Amino acid sequence: VGAELAAAFRERHPHARIRIREADLSDPTAGLRSGLVDVALTRAPFDETGLTVRVLRSDPIGAVLRADDPLAGRAGLRLAELADRRWFRLPEDTDPAWRAYW
Repeated sequence: VGAELAAAFRERHPHARIRIREADLSDPTAGLRSGLVDVALTRAPFDETGLTVRVLRSDPIGAVLRADDPLAGRAGLRLAELADRRWFRLPEDTDPAWRAYW
């Protein structure tokens, strides 16, 4: 999506300088807060203080289970049903808001 948006922006603003930068989980603003970038495509949640945020789309959140898991055939799940499961671990330097959310 980022490359498509950049291409569309380049068409409308051919003299603008555009560079695409990838970011890791340590900064959910993808460099916006630190001043590394002027625009960021990222996912919430993060501290929006001092930033202007526009939601481009909302994606459902799902759980990925092994095919032989007893819950795999269900149409829906409640978080409580997954509470005792082992989860992936985020890197230690992951933003605290993301760590709490995920």
